[in-house]
Amino acid sequence: MLIPRTSIHAIITEYKKTKCIGNIIGRGRKCKTSVHVDRIIQRKIKVDRRKSASSVKVELQFEHGIAISEQTARRRLHEVGLFGRVARKTSYVNKSNRGKRIAFAKTYLEKPIGFWNDVLWSDEIIEYMSPLT
Repeated sequence: MLIPRTSIHAIITEYKKTKCIGNIIGRGRKCKTSVHVDRIIQRKIKVDRRKSASSVKVELQFEHGIAISEQTARRRLHEVGLFGRVARKTSYVNKSNRGKRIAFAKTYLEKPIGFWNDVLWSDEIIEYMSPLT
């Protein structure tokens, strides 16, 4: 056999003692936060999505007297599917920007179809294969 005799003996004695050979529930370090505190953390982030884990930690300490680390706050948010992401920056479309965009579009409005065969389209970026004339 490939399994050592002592391992088999340990499994048999464990089964006789507990009537189960699976892992026993409740092993390992207990969570510092309760389900109630987890919901408080989640609620704070859902109100303001730009709030950092460090500010959540400070608010919990100040409002509820619960001392947790920033990493604990991040872990609780990751458990519910909230991850830190940087929001994409978009240009503000005011009147001058709108006019510039329309002017840009009008410069290409009268181009022949052969012109567009030389354009490489790549996810919102136009790259020209031949020099513009």
